[in-house]
Amino acid sequence: MQDEPSPKIACPRRRFSVEPSPFNGVKLELGVILVAGGLLAALLERLASGAPAQFALLGGYGVAGMLWILVRTRRVLRREVCGRDGACRR
Repeated sequence: MQDEPSPKIACPRRRFSVEPSPFNGVKLELGVILVAGGLLAALLERLASGAPAQFALLGGYGVAGMLWILVRTRRVLRREVCGRDGACRR
């Protein structure tokens, strides 16, 4: 018996690809907000001494982050709708 290498079958590589989304920027900003929120939570003991101050700091950051993502999402959605129809309604 001879040790013959098995023939390699070339099969095309299939890559998982997704079309670019207009919301990719919003997703990136959400990731930055989440990482910064985690850092804020880790540093909370040094930034605020009492529990109410810590709650207010985290709550304020959460509300500000939520409002920022809400505004950015609405802007992107409005831009997409206006781009397709050609006319924007408010």
